[in-house]
Amino acid sequence: MDDSKDIFVWSDSYSVGDATLDTQHQHLLSICRQLDDIFNRPSESRRVLLEVLLTELMDLSLEHFQTEQRILASIDYPDWDSEAREHEEFIRDLTAMLNQVRSETPLAAVTRISLSGAMIDHLLHSDSRYKPYLTYSLA
Repeated sequence: MDDSKDIFVWSDSYSVGDATLDTQHQHLLSICRQLDDIFNRPSESRRVLLEVLLTELMDLSLEHFQTEQRILASIDYPDWDSEAREHEEFIRDLTAMLNQVRSETPLAAVTRISLSGAMIDHLLHSDSRYKPYLTYSLA
């Protein structure tokens, strides 16, 4: 098995302590794993699958970010502005990837790296910053 796929397997270290957000994070990782698998296919068969999965990832990301915003607002998370900027950047990058796939321009390897890096960085670093606030509010 390719070691790069391991980063898309749920780990308890990714948990933010909220069941709804953790479930959404697991689903986002699952889509990223499927996308990673598609990049290993011949190029002629991957474009349609990429569009379907990137669209699903976009829809789920938008839903997830709305849920996250609602939860973080309810606990008065002090670094919301930074979190919101990262969400906007992720959606902007995802939109660019989706447009690249739809325009039939050559798919760059950077697309694969950018997607995996953005998702894992967000889970491990950005979302982990609000974990103590969620844990405190649930206590």
